[in-house]
Amino acid sequence: MITFYFYLPFLATRYYRVSNFYEFLIPVVVIAGLIGVGLAEPADRDKTVRFSLISLIILLISAPVYFYLDYFINNNIVFILGVLAFYTGYIISEIVFPTLITRLASKDSYGGNLGFYTSMQHAGVFLGGIIPGFLSISIDLKSIQEISLIISMFIIISIVILYITTGFNEIYKKNL
Repeated sequence: MITFYFYLPFLATRYYRVSNFYEFLIPVVVIAGLIGVGLAEPADRDKTVRFSLISLIILLISAPVYFYLDYFINNNIVFILGVLAFYTGYIISEIVFPTLITRLASKDSYGGNLGFYTSMQHAGVFLGGIIPGFLSISIDLKSIQEISLIISMFIIISIVILYITTGFNEIYKKNL
């Protein structure tokens, strides 16, 4: 996610001047926020696992749209849709994942589980800032877009294979 934030200003300058960046970003974030909050209520009604997967897949699909497809199409609408998809997935995940953790954890350990989740978020922020900074010095933006596409597709395929093979039965059994 931080990689997204790192490259967003670089890619946005193709369509917007830096001084007008807020004119693009504020409406996109507000629309994504309304979608995310609108989906939060159904997610809270025993559909937490499903919405967690949906938010992950939205985040992972938005990376290729945002990073890679926009490179070939070079269209403002494609760029906006990629950013909107990312923010929607991000907002849904920020609402749903803590709820999922508290539901799946036993009553005596959900505080520790939430602490671990938060720690991993901060570690991801740290690495998500360092790695793109290092990559932007070492390689070009097209290579970074290709790496993002490969990683996203690998994770999406892994989630689909995991779902096909297990159906996430262990999660649903524990959740009941």
